[in-house]
Amino acid sequence: MQIGEVMQREVLAVSCDLSLLELEQILSERGISGAPVVSDTGGLMGIVSTTDVLRKLTSILESRSTSLREALASVRLYEIMTPQVLAVGPGEEVESVAGKMSEARVHRVIVTSDSGEILGIVTSLDLVRVLASQ
Repeated sequence: MQIGEVMQREVLAVSCDLSLLELEQILSERGISGAPVVSDTGGLMGIVSTTDVLRKLTSILESRSTSLREALASVRLYEIMTPQVLAVGPGEEVESVAGKMSEARVHRVIVTSDSGEILGIVTSLDLVRVLASQ
């Protein structure tokens, strides 16, 4: 089975210029724990997850010189995102992608075209669902 058959086609990509405060609202509203980060031109720049947010939040709390809300509003995603993105093509086999995710210790991969366009996303939960249905 190819990853393109199981990927989620509706991908919420967030702008690198969003604040942490804005990201928190978006993730909460959508019930997701991460998203690809794109530039103003739509190019894939990185990925941001709740783990990245928690790391920054810990740092903010330790150095608290402003209110938490002000601090969260001032931090931009390009400052905290993980720039290394595990991207795969839609024709890769599910087993291969699962192995890559395990090796890289990531919970999501971005499915891209040859030109780098975001086609979809696959999370570890998606892979569990595939395995459970077999």
